[in-house]
Amino acid sequence: MGDEPVAPNDGVASLVGSEAAFAVINEAWFHVLAGDGDAADLAAAPGCGTPALLDLLTGVELSTGVLGAYTPTLLQGHADLLNDACGGCSSILLRKEEWDRLMWGVRELWGPSQVLRKAVVAVGRDNRSLLAQLAWSEPLEPTRRAALVMLLQAAAHLDHGREGPLAMLKRLLPDGESLVARPEMQQLMSMVPATSSSRSHWRRRPPPPDMFSGDVCPPCVDSVEHIREIPPQDMLIVPKALPAEAFLGGSLVTQQDEAAVLAGLPPPPTRKIGSNISQGLLVQLRPPEDPAACEATQCCICMEQFSACQLWHCGRDVCGGKAFCSNCLRQHAEAVIDSGLYAAPAVRCPVCNLRLATTAWAPLVKEETFAKYQENARALLTYRCAACDETGSYLRPGMEGHASAGKPFGMLGTEARERLWIAWEAFFLAEVPAEKFLQTILDEFSCGHRKGGAPPSSMNKVLGPSGQANWIEDLERRLALQLAWLHRFPRQRTPCCGEQFCFRCKVSSWHRGVTCNDRLRSEKARQAQLCPGCGVPTQRSEGCRKITCVCGRVWEWEGIDGDSSDEEGIFSEDSGAEDEMQAQTAVNLVAMNNKVSDETVRTLIQALVNAGADVNGWPSERCPLLLAVQCRNTAAVAALCEVGARVTPEVLEELKGVSLEWQRCEMERLMRPQVQGDPNMRLPLWVWIQAGSAAAVEALLRNAAHEEAVGEDVFIALQRSSGDDDSRKQIAEHLREHVGEEQFQKMHTFSATRRMLMEVRQALDEERDIEVSIIQEALQNGADPNAREKEEAAEDEALGLTGLALLAMCYRSSTESVTKGIEALLEARADLETEVDDGATPLLVALRHRNMTALEVLAKASAEGPASPAPRIATEILDEVSCLSEDSRRLRVEELLRPVLRGCGRGLAPLPLWTWVEHGSVAAVEALLRSSDEAVSVEDVISLQRCRVHESMPQIQELLQRKCGEEEFSRLQTEAATRRLLQELREAFDDQRDVDLIIVQNSLELHADPNAQEEEAEDGPDFQEGSYSLSALQLLVTNLHVASDTMQKAVAALVEAKAQVNADIGNDTPLLSALQSRCVNGVAAVCPKLSRRSEELPIWSQGLDSICDRETGLVSTPSL
Repeated sequence: MGDEPVAPNDGVASLVGSEAAFAVINEAWFHVLAGDGDAADLAAAPGCGTPALLDLLTGVELSTGVLGAYTPTLLQGHADLLNDACGGCSSILLRKEEWDRLMWGVRELWGPSQVLRKAVVAVGRDNRSLLAQLAWSEPLEPTRRAALVMLLQAAAHLDHGREGPLAMLKRLLPDGESLVARPEMQQLMSMVPATSSSRSHWRRRPPPPDMFSGDVCPPCVDSVEHIREIPPQDMLIVPKALPAEAFLGGSLVTQQDEAAVLAGLPPPPTRKIGSNISQGLLVQLRPPEDPAACEATQCCICMEQFSACQLWHCGRDVCGGKAFCSNCLRQHAEAVIDSGLYAAPAVRCPVCNLRLATTAWAPLVKEETFAKYQENARALLTYRCAACDETGSYLRPGMEGHASAGKPFGMLGTEARERLWIAWEAFFLAEVPAEKFLQTILDEFSCGHRKGGAPPSSMNKVLGPSGQANWIEDLERRLALQLAWLHRFPRQRTPCCGEQFCFRCKVSSWHRGVTCNDRLRSEKARQAQLCPGCGVPTQRSEGCRKITCVCGRVWEWEGIDGDSSDEEGIFSEDSGAEDEMQAQTAVNLVAMNNKVSDETVRTLIQALVNAGADVNGWPSERCPLLLAVQCRNTAAVAALCEVGARVTPEVLEELKGVSLEWQRCEMERLMRPQVQGDPNMRLPLWVWIQAGSAAAVEALLRNAAHEEAVGEDVFIALQRSSGDDDSRKQIAEHLREHVGEEQFQKMHTFSATRRMLMEVRQALDEERDIEVSIIQEALQNGADPNAREKEEAAEDEALGLTGLALLAMCYRSSTESVTKGIEALLEARADLETEVDDGATPLLVALRHRNMTALEVLAKASAEGPASPAPRIATEILDEVSCLSEDSRRLRVEELLRPVLRGCGRGLAPLPLWTWVEHGSVAAVEALLRSSDEAVSVEDVISLQRCRVHESMPQIQELLQRKCGEEEFSRLQTEAATRRLLQELREAFDDQRDVDLIIVQNSLELHADPNAQEEEAEDGPDFQEGSYSLSALQLLVTNLHVASDTMQKAVAALVEAKAQVNADIGNDTPLLSALQSRCVNGVAAVCPKLSRRSEELPIWSQGLDSICDRETGLVSTPSL
């Protein structure tokens, strides 16, 4: 073997720098360190070569998981051990799989050049070098030869032309003399210059020379333990330690992160989910270069003779040698399309009857035929808007710029993307239905259990508005997935006016209180039948029994002839009772207003009663006392009880649900005289338990005529009981005797859980402090810290929130109560990674609600915990951070989240480009733009506008312009300025704070659109009925917390930028919006800018009179 020359064309050159060659090196290095064992020892004694690897790892913070998913478990906490590269260490053993993860992570972090320079001088315990392990292994196949060439190249870099790489290896390695003497080493060394072009696969450009401090020593190769060199220009200078200054305050990135970006390999090419697959595309029977391409072959359809290169098949093995001509395929496709009336069916291979990709047959058919196919596809997704009475389609082509058209699955990890690719391949080939592929997508985003109602908001970036999957190239597959989405989540809104539309029932409402199935059954009961293809109710008016549905399905009408009906439906198309506010009496309005002082409430109710107001003659749901309890208006309860309001069972039922201890006890005290004075009142069991009356409880439980069930309310009352310890014990014994020990323990735990969740939910709804003592007492009673709310609401409104998630939403509560509440749950082992129904963790929920207190506690706990956020969660966290407008808060959030995100597997989910742009890292931005084919986004340009290093802004702007072109960059800059303007105004409105005037002015200077409206509200999780997107001017003048001077300047800046003061948005002008919001500063700022003084003046004047009293009447009618 040694005398045989190495063939120059045996494939070695193409394998240099390949993953296969690196795998061979890793395998050999493991065996060198493991010897005859099954684990490699990283802390071998000095002199055996292992310190070369330890020197490579010096400065790597393994304890914080800087290698991400590749950090071996056994290395956690061994940073001090690894920093001692000179020996004296105890053994650190790694199994094969751990070794592979470590070496892959090191190569991603420091770059392959550095790894190879350490590998070429590596020696094992038995004085056998890595090079010898590779060279003496049989057989010496091309991959192993390529690995040796790579190591010899590294040796050449180490030698710097002083004595020659082989001479240096002969001197350094213990087996170097015998190794260099082998003829194949001489032959492989002759290939090193010839393969220099291949080094571009594994060379990396250097970081800026000032990135890391430290002395650079002259090259000196004296021994394996003391290799020092000047790194060449393609190699990263590795810092020996990270100084504390590397972690800049309020920054998500560090110098270690930047080093990883500059040194890491470009991401391996991944299969794009949504792209066309070779199977199902047309393949020539014989390529033109084939010698048999001109042979006469028969078309299997028309039986005509063609050259073999003129015939096609679908690329599947099942087709065998059968093929067809393009004319036959064209006629076949046109026949399928023409027969699919109002449908967009899949065209199948005429040989194997399996699906053909749309791109395979679309170029062959006539233009009018394909236009008809596209029109049929749009018709399948039609809607009719109740507001404008226009008909449109949810299939909106030309949306490549939408977020979902980019990298919708970039937030997922490698394993998740691989599962989705397998599912996409099966769906593309029509091996599985669209519903199954959709289920796989939802499962990966933790939304697989959601079905019916409105779609989960966390899927907006994947499927866009109304389920548009613009990342799918194939029209027919995109249509099939969108149809599955709309049938699964039928509650949609019209893109034109935002009106409700039920896609499944094809009606302009969400028919609240009635499910789609119930409504469809009702339609069927009035002599309508459901299409077996799409489920749409169909009525037969005349003609034969053959029905052709709009979806293309042909089916037979069941029943006797002539059984048609034009009877009106029993369900109205209204949006539900909650869309219309019920008329309330004056007493009810006072009872519902808990912001009024106690004396005012008492005076108003007494005056109304004296004037003849009735507090008892109303239906139970409109009883003033019930409304007062529902609104937690203790003063109104006291006033109503004084004037003789009756306590009904509905009032007691509502009182039972009051969680705040002092408030409930006070209401009970106020109602006690009314209850005791009503001889017809039968008090439920929980009342006696809560009062601590053991005798009454025993009597009721032993009374056979008492039919009240012992449920969770009874056990909640036991935990709240105002009796002494003896009475509580007696009541508990009575209940235990009544229900049994097992049921007693079960109900005791369940009621404690419900009591805890009820307190946090009410604190959130009432915007008050959390009663931490209730949470602590509930946890002591065995409450489940990871339990979810009981889903009693509608299917689209039940978020399944945990206690941690609810606390994360309590941004109105005090810092102390939120902190203690979260700490109590965490101490009870609440899971930080439990996701709610929209796929968000408590940390992400806190960030979305801008709850800085909860964010700080949860971030600290997450950073100290063993698990890191999933790549999808980490991406969503970064997306939320990018939306923060206020600089001080954004910096604080980044500071809190930095230790959390450092352990998210950077090799799999690197920081996005916008973080580097905002950080001002020119080198990292240039490296990412060069190695990625992803387009520059609006978020990147927004980050440029708020870049922290002003000196870097011109360079970064030039790099972004070069990437996307000047015209596209100009468009992105305008869109970014507009979005930043709206973000600031919306955030100030939601946070109830003043507007940052500098952001408004800077955005307008960058040509932000002053008349722009917020993005479609249907994309957000908080979209409410009747709401609409506001303009910048409306957001500003409706903010009650903007100072007068800021309001004047901001409105003037918008008007100067040509903002339309008289524009009607949602039937409201900016002035009318300000009047309705009772914003005096907004009215005062807008009035001088008005240009229209005609028919609206009386309306504006009436609105102004209603909000300007003697003390706050800062604006008068003459100013209009």
